[in-house]
Amino acid sequence: MGLSSASAGGPLSTINVTPLADVLLVLLITFVLAAGPMNASSRQDLPRVVDSPSARQQYRVLVGDGRGSFQMDGQPCRLDGLPLAGKPLLLCMPRAAPWSQVAPVLAQLRARGFQQLELGVQEP
Repeated sequence: MGLSSASAGGPLSTINVTPLADVLLVLLITFVLAAGPMNASSRQDLPRVVDSPSARQQYRVLVGDGRGSFQMDGQPCRLDGLPLAGKPLLLCMPRAAPWSQVAPVLAQLRARGFQQLELGVQEP
């Protein structure tokens, strides 16, 4: 009654899977071809850090110790007592300092008018 069978001699109710397999193969080939350019990496030549007196003259250097104290050009200072922006500022923080300590410092420096900020990492 419900389904016909081959032994009864009636038509079989089956799905032709050939178009489905064709579509799946086309999609597979498309994704394989598209994945190549997505995963291709480009080589970036990053600038090298040069610690020279001439390089330090173009920046004001603010060094943080990761515990809340700072030195500007070798002198202890507070963030609210920094001079207003002039030259670009290089902020050096320890590599172990979490971002939750660095982000507020950057926000305070922006509020003081420093728009050109460089972020450096101090090696232990």
